[in-house]
Amino acid sequence: MRKGVLAFLLGVISALIISYLLYRNRKELKERLKELEESIKDLEVKEKIKGTVNDVINTLKTKINETKNLPKEETEEILDIVEEKIKKLEEVVKG
Repeated sequence: MRKGVLAFLLGVISALIISYLLYRNRKELKERLKELEESIKDLEVKEKIKGTVNDVINTLKTKINETKNLPKEETEEILDIVEEKIKKLEEVVKG
């Protein structure tokens, strides 16, 4: 019985840690997207490019928000993909 309680407590603690890490990752990605939006405002590029980049940013924000109700594995996969897209956008905006 003692092992069962210990295993339960470890499971709860592990779930809390994973949830916190996913929340922190989601928050960090949102901040990076916000920084990208600010960078775009300062750039002198054609309106069409600005519009396209803003559309991509909005799509990524939507994907991040959709991860709130998904299983952890699926959330991690989506957040990894979003992070890759953000890196590419950062390269385009800074390059």
